[in-house]
Formats: sequence, structure tokens, C-alpha cells
Amino acid sequence: MVSPTRSGREQPRRRARIGRRLRIVAARWAQFVARRPGRVFAAGLALAVLSALYAALSLEISTSNRDLISGDVPYRQNQAAFVQSFPQFDDVILMVVDGQTPEAADVSAARLRAALQVRQHAFASIYAPSSEPFFQRNGLLYLSLDDLEALADRIARIQPLLVRLAQDPSLPTLFNLLADATAAIGQGTLTPGDFAPVMAELADAVDAALTGDGVGLSWRSLLSGGEADPLETRQFVLVQPLPVVPTDLSDVRSPRRLALDAVDQAVAEALAPSTAGQVTVRLTGAPVLAQAELTTVREGALLAGTLSFVAVALILIRGLGSLRSVLAVLLTLVIGLVWTVGYATLVLGRLNLISVTFIVLFVGLAVDFGIHFVLRWREVRMRLRSPVRVLGTTSHAVAWALTLSACGAALGFFSFVPTDYTGLAELGIIAGGSMFIALAAFLTVLPALLRLLPARYGLSRATMRKRRREPTLLIWLARQPRWSVVAAVAGLGLVAVVLASRVEFDANPLNLQDPETEAAMTLADLRMDVRTSPDTVNAVADSLDAADALAERLDGLAPVGQTLTLSDFVPRHQEDKYFLIDTLALSLWPAFADPEPRRPVDDASRAESLVRLVGALTAVSAGAAAIDDEAYRTAAADLAEALGRLQQAAQDDGAVWIMTEEHLLGTLPGLLDRLERVLSPDLEPITLDDLPADLRDRWLTGGGRARVEIRPAAPLDNAQALQRFSDAIRTVVPEATGGPVAIAGGAEVVTRAFVTATALTSVLVIALLVLVRLSWRCVGLILVPLMLAASLTLASAVILDQPLNFANIIALPLVFGLGVSSSIHLVMRWDQGGRDLAVLNTSTPQAVLLSALTTAASFGTLALSPHPGTASMGLLLSVALLQVLFCTLVVLPALLSLASRQRSPVAILA
Repeated sequence: MVSPTRSGREQPRRRARIGRRLRIVAARWAQFVARRPGRVFAAGLALAVLSALYAALSLEISTSNRDLISGDVPYRQNQAAFVQSFPQFDDVILMVVDGQTPEAADVSAARLRAALQVRQHAFASIYAPSSEPFFQRNGLLYLSLDDLEALADRIARIQPLLVRLAQDPSLPTLFNLLADATAAIGQGTLTPGDFAPVMAELADAVDAALTGDGVGLSWRSLLSGGEADPLETRQFVLVQPLPVVPTDLSDVRSPRRLALDAVDQAVAEALAPSTAGQVTVRLTGAPVLAQAELTTVREGALLAGTLSFVAVALILIRGLGSLRSVLAVLLTLVIGLVWTVGYATLVLGRLNLISVTFIVLFVGLAVDFGIHFVLRWREVRMRLRSPVRVLGTTSHAVAWALTLSACGAALGFFSFVPTDYTGLAELGIIAGGSMFIALAAFLTVLPALLRLLPARYGLSRATMRKRRREPTLLIWLARQPRWSVVAAVAGLGLVAVVLASRVEFDANPLNLQDPETEAAMTLADLRMDVRTSPDTVNAVADSLDAADALAERLDGLAPVGQTLTLSDFVPRHQEDKYFLIDTLALSLWPAFADPEPRRPVDDASRAESLVRLVGALTAVSAGAAAIDDEAYRTAAADLAEALGRLQQAAQDDGAVWIMTEEHLLGTLPGLLDRLERVLSPDLEPITLDDLPADLRDRWLTGGGRARVEIRPAAPLDNAQALQRFSDAIRTVVPEATGGPVAIAGGAEVVTRAFVTATALTSVLVIALLVLVRLSWRCVGLILVPLMLAASLTLASAVILDQPLNFANIIALPLVFGLGVSSSIHLVMRWDQGGRDLAVLNTSTPQAVLLSALTTAASFGTLALSPHPGTASMGLLLSVALLQVLFCTLVVLPALLSLASRQRSPVAILA
């Protein structure tokens, strides 16, 4: 039977040669550094300066969510094919113009289009459907026959009012007409229901004129029969920017700087002071969302990076207890980080919205190497007095474990590289490579700094005996009934597995953006109405006839609400509509005639007409007139009160008359101009050839291929509805593309990447442990806590109501990669020390604890980012690290106690 001591001596013989050679090389290298610390540090600093300069000149940031998925996946290829056929839909800025009245929205949209056209050099295209002369002239033909007939009836009822006001748009004319109408209603010759909305709108407009903080009367709303449809007060302008090349990393607007600046200038110019408070212009679309996301990501990265460094520094000060050691570790950390930036620039040349977080990941992970090195250096320094020998012995002791830790962490990152999830694949390349950069830095620069900074070497025997007797929590844990601890852990694992099975995945990348930005809020607003929702899908057919046939097939699908092709822009029932339009034009032609010269209107005539109208309205509200319509009686009373306030105000200030006239009649000329245009449509029936070129190009290619637009039947306000809509369409048109298809396709890619990366990390970590000739017992001791930590991480996500998403999905593969780093130090030292629990009273558990705390604190700063995706990544990574810490310092000691050759730990320093 082999004794524990002999077995401990024989352990190095069973190690792989590479481990022995690496420790020898590391020891000799540390001694080399220790003899030339100034030169080594200067060389490392010079390399950092060169890396920083190279990155400043060459590193770019990609702001596109689309580029987070490989362009080789089918839905991305379909997307690219669609953009090739219809480039007008790629990278579009959508400008949403909302007015309190339809007139205000129309005027502002037209002004905005004109201001943009002055800056045509910044845009590839400008498209404003509402300002298109074709639709302004033929708009009535696009109403349904029923809606057009209803409009004709409303116009016929107020035709006398319109004609009289067109000839004499003044307050006396308006007031006298209303007084006459009130009398006619009392006599039963007019219907009160037709005038109730008019009275209500007039009352509001009069009050707005008196207060000066409201909007004027909308004659278009009156013509529509009451309150305007939301689409009537909302107009859209679409612009396609010309990108600026090359990208300037220091300017978050740089990819589309010229277009975004031009848009801002056009908006400021279009929103004249006269429309202040009445019109808002909001921007959304891929370029604006990308700009907003890049801004929040940069702000979050800067905040997290700063807080991460501060948090790590504070924990190091508390954990290491020496400002010299902390300074050495932090300087090495900064130099290694700058080296990594240069490496990222060299291998990729760009950062994406996910890989930009590598800075925080590096700070949190790379500091582990420094902690293990410094704590072992301090332990060795107790026994040896030669600085060169101390550094050589320290490197010899930790180099192999640090190398395996770097490999384990790197595997967690590299596991995403073979997947189609480009966002995490690029992060994996950078962060995985950074682990070896950190290893090189902490085996080179850190020994040089420790040699340069003064330190005390050697301790008295009394001090060493005192430190040996210091009890630790791990010793206490190891002395507890071993099988009871294992049973408790097994029960916890079972509960964790049950909870982990309920974890959800949020497939919508839009949910990773800050919902408080204007672009995100505007997009959410548009998605509430299927008529304006961007959640549309596009399909392309070989011809317009084929597109019409495809649209007819898609119309039969339950999730589909509407399909559109170019054919839908040819109005139906044109002959019947032309008859109604001609009838309206005939009845209103006096309103379009040149008005007679306007006679001067004095305040006396205004006051006289107002008194007459108030008297008529008061009689109605008092019940003198036999009118049974309660809505009309209420509206008449409200208008009478408002006019009474107007009369009182006009006595004090004659300028009130002018302001009131503007509020009540200011939009009437615009309405008459609009009516004149729409009542003079094209003489011949509209055909496909008559449609505007801009419109045709958006639906039909030069080669005859035609686009089909598919809209959902209801808002896609959850992942399940979006998936059903996408799946239903793809069963008919597999090559369909659009937002819902991209989200569903991206979810499939990310889910597949998650499974692949997790499986690959597990296999590679096991292969690594076997390859370095660890015994199967040691491999098991390392893997069991890792599997438990992974289950606990997913269970915590369920408890915290934090679904997996495109950003935080990296957490689980990293649990294996990072967890092995913590476990391997403890297990390898336990194995090298004769499998004695005395390892629990050495610097190794302290280093594991301190490393886990610094990493968790560093990752936790990501949770403070204003970018929801980054914040969710930080939250879940912090939870994962805390679970790893629990499993390493609670579960693993219990397992070591079961596997140890010595039942009770001996407090010695190995």
C-alpha cells in the first residue's frame, strides 16, 4: 500500500511532461524578469502604447443588430436578396410627424419634405407619401365607396356654410351663419345632430384663443364628422441616408453622421414657431435605433469599465492588505487590457454591440491571475529571502494552474466561435484570446513590478506558527458530517434542475434596447396599431400577377390581416366614385370661385354678430326652442358660455377678435384648397401606368419582380404571436423576410448557438482535464460543482424573472469555463499536496474567494448599464459567478473531504 507521503512525492511523475516543462520555463522566465525588472516593465509599457495608438487609428464599432448574426444563415440571405431587389427599404430613417390637427400634420410634413430636399446631398432617397401630388389629387378615389358616400352627405349638409365662408371668411359671417342654423334647427328644417360636433369644436377653439395655449378649429375634423382618425393627424417621411466612410470611433453618430445632422437641421427648420406645441417629429428606424443603442452601449461600457476598475481596486485593497501589491496588480491589469485592445484591432478590426463588453470581462477575469500569483508570492516570501528565488518559486508553483485556468476560461469564450451567432463569436475571439494575453502579462509584467516595489522577505518562526494555527471557514466546513452536506447539496441540485427547466428565452433583440429612448418609444407606439406597425413581412414574386396570386393565398392564413401589392393602388369602383366626386364638385364650385373683395370688418360688427349668436344659443340651452337632442343642447350651452367669455375679453382687449378669428377660421383656406384638388382628379381612370414612379419602384423592380407586403391581423405584442405569424408565412413563402422573420430566425440561431456552445465547452473542458493527465477522481471533483453551478444559475434566472436573451445567453457556457478556473486551483493543490485537506488552510482558497469576489463585482457593474441587454448580461454573469463561488468553497470542500486520505485537516502550510 502506498503511503500518502510517497504518493505525494510520486504525483509529479504522473503529470504530463508539458506541465513540468511549463513550470520550469515559467520559473526560469520569472528569474530572468526578476534580474531585469526595469527593462521588462519598460518593454511591456512600450507595447501598450503602440497597441493604444494602433487601436485609436483602426478600431471601429458596428452598430447594426443585423450583423450580430452570420450572413450565411438562410433568413439573412433572404434579407440580403430582398434588399438587392428593393434597396429603398434598407437602413431607412422613419420620421413620424404627429399634429394635434390634420392640418398641422400636413403642413409640417410638407415643410419637412422641402427642408430635406434642400439637403438632398445627405440622402440616397426621400419619400413622403402624403406630400405626393398624385395622392393629393386622387385621394378620394382611395376611400371605400361607403366612406365616400358618407363624406359626400356631410359636405352636402354644411355646403351653405362652406360656400358663404369661402366668399367671406370673417367672424361676423361665421356667427351669423351659426345663428341662422340654430334658428333653422329650432324650426325643424335642419337636423341638430349634424351641428352638435361643430358647436363642441367651436367652444374648444374659442377657449383656446382666449387662453393662447391651445390649437385652432380643425375644419378637416369637422368634415370627417367629429374627432379625426389617428392616421389623419400622423404623417410619415422616409429618408435613406448616405453612410459616411470611414467610421470615426470617437463619434457615435459617425456611420450616418451626414444624414442625421441634416435630419436635425430639417426638423428645426420645419417646425416653425407658429406650430410650436401643435406638432412633434419623432425619429425611428434602423439608423436611429442603432445610434441610440450605440450611445447607451458606450455610456454603459464607460460607466461599467470605470466602476469595475474601482470595485476591483477596493476588493484588492481589502483582500491583499498591501497597497504595493494592489498597485502592481492594477498596473499589470491596465497594461494587459491595452494589449487586448490592440489584439482585438489586429484580429477583427471592429467591435460590435456585444463584444464591446470585453473590457469589463477582462478586468473581472484577468485580475484572478494577479490574485493567485500575489498570494502565492506572499506565502513563498515567508520562507525564502532571495527575491529572485521567491519569484521563480512562485511562478513554478502557479504557472501550470494559471495556464489551465486561462485555457478553461478561454474555452468558455471560444465555444461560440463555430456558431452563427457572430456577436458572441467575435466576443469569444477577443475575450478568449485576452485570457492568454492576461496570463502573459501576469507572468511577465507583474513579477517585474513586484521586484521593483520594495517588500519584506522572510518571516519569523513564531509568525509562521501563528499563521498555521489560524482556522478557516473551509476547515470548519470540512469537519461537518460529510454525507449530510452531500445530501443537502444533492437536494439543492434537484430543486435547481426543476426550476431551470422553466427558464424562458426572449427572442426579440429590440427588447435589449433602452426603452426610454425616443426611437424605441416611437417604435413601440407604431406597433400598437397594425396599420402603422413595422412588424410586416415581405415576399417577392417573379411578376405582378404571381404576386397577386401569392397575396390571395396568404390572405387565407389566420395570423395575416392584410396583404398589399402594387395592384392594390389602382382604385376600385372608379366609375361610381367619379360620379360622386363630380356631384360634390358641382355643389361646391361657388366656394372655389374667386372671392369678392373683402369688406373691412370692424369690432362693432363682430360684437353685434356675437350677441345675436349668444342669444340664439341661450334660447336653445334654456329650453325656449323645442329641440330634443340633448347632445346639441349641451354643446350649445358650452358654446354660449365660451362666447360670453370672449365678449368680456374683447371689451378689455380688441386684439382678442383677431386671435379668435385666426383660431376659428385659420385652417379653412387650407381645407378649401384641399377640396379643390381632390374634387379635380385625373380625367381618365387610373391604371398601373399612371401610378407615381416612386411608388412603382417600391413595389416593382425593373426586371418585373413584384413585392408583397403582409401585415398581421393583430399587434405582435409577444414572442408567441410573432413566432406564429412568422411560421405561418414561411410555410407558404420560405424566402419571406422582414422584422418578424428576422426575430424568429435570430432566435433559432441564438438557441442553437447556446446549445452548441454549452455542449462544446463541457466537452472541451473535460478533454482539457483529461489531456493534462488529471485523474478521473480529480476530473469528477471539478465537474460536479460546475454542473450544480450551471443549474443554480438557470434556476436563479427563473427566480429573478430574467429570461435568457441575445446578450446574457453567454452566462451558462462561461459557468463551465470560469468555474473550472476556480475549482482547478483548489483540486490541483489538493492533489499535489498528497490529497490532504491541509490545502484548505493555504493561500489557494483565499485566492479563489478573492478572485470570485472581484470577478462578480466587475461583472455586476454591467448590471448598472443603461443598455438593457448589457445590464441583463451583467446580472446573470454576476449570479453565475456567485453560484460558482458557492459550489467551489462550500460544495467542493465537502467532496474533497470525502475523497481525502486524511479524515481531519492538518493546519500546515504546504
